[in-house]
Amino acid sequence: MNAPHGLTIDKVTAYLLYNKLEKPLEFSFGKKRERTTALIEVSTREGLVGWGEANWGGSVTGGRS
Repeated sequence: MNAPHGLTIDKVTAYLLYNKLEKPLEFSFGKKRERTTALIEVSTREGLVGWGEANWGGSVTGGRS
């Protein structure tokens, strides 16, 4: 996949993380006793690596609910 400025995305890897919280977090929509998040690693053929995170407060697809 070619990106602007001649960079080529070579690999995209998603890491799903899950952990129980020592103390629940309280929001207007309820308490959270665990947290799931997805970390995304994007690598280019030119050797650049970038990271991103996806977390909404609900379960990430494939995570525990």
